[in-house]
Amino acid sequence: TLVQSLLEQLPEEQGITLEKVSLNFQNCLDLMLLAYQSNDLEKAHVELQYDLLPNFIKWQYELEKGLKPYKDS
Repeated sequence: TLVQSLLEQLPEEQGITLEKVSLNFQNCLDLMLLAYQSNDLEKAHVELQYDLLPNFIKWQYELEKGLKPYKDS
């Protein structure tokens, strides 16, 4: 995947951070989808609002930070 390729090229500490926030984001997405598929729409909404969106913002920030050297060149 694109993220995996990026992780291999980043300094170790930054790669670990990106991998961690990627896993957190994926877990939040899985929980929201599970709630939605179980037709628990209220729980899906709560997962989306309080877990998925904040974790997406963290993931996006770390991804942009990792891609910055490529973007600037």
